[in-house]
Amino acid sequence: MITIMKSIFAFFAFACKIVYRIFKIFRIRILVLYLAVCAVLQLTLHVFDGKEFIFWIGTAVCIALTLLAWALYLKRKFQKPVKRRMPSYGKDEVSDETEQTFDEEECAVAATIEQKTKRKNHGKERPKYYNVAGRPDYIFAEYSDRFELFKKSADGLFLVRTDYKE
Repeated sequence: MITIMKSIFAFFAFACKIVYRIFKIFRIRILVLYLAVCAVLQLTLHVFDGKEFIFWIGTAVCIALTLLAWALYLKRKFQKPVKRRMPSYGKDEVSDETEQTFDEEECAVAATIEQKTKRKNHGKERPKYYNVAGRPDYIFAEYSDRFELFKKSADGLFLVRTDYKE
């Protein structure tokens, strides 16, 4: 008897997971939850008798949220990420002996407009490259006026952030 109850409960839990994943895929979880709560309230307490406009306003809000979720999903899906590639100076310039650590709290303050306009030797200067200690998928480039952090990937190196020197 206990094993039959466990089996029924396991089947019910499995069915609920499948239904939830379907709702998640179609991004209708909020709408379905609202409709389920409204159905329970109407069946038990008769909340919407004579006040159907409240139900329809809530339904409209949930449909709007569902459409917004779809719009944001489609925007993220079809928007290409902006990536800046690192100039290729060769792998022989990356130094393994002098490793630098990268810590979010210790980064330089964001560059001012004056510093951004005064980028000296931006395309001509060759930086010193360092591997980041504890993060083998990052490379640190030091220029005379700034530091640049790059992330290694299968497609090459991509710029993560730039911090300007004071």
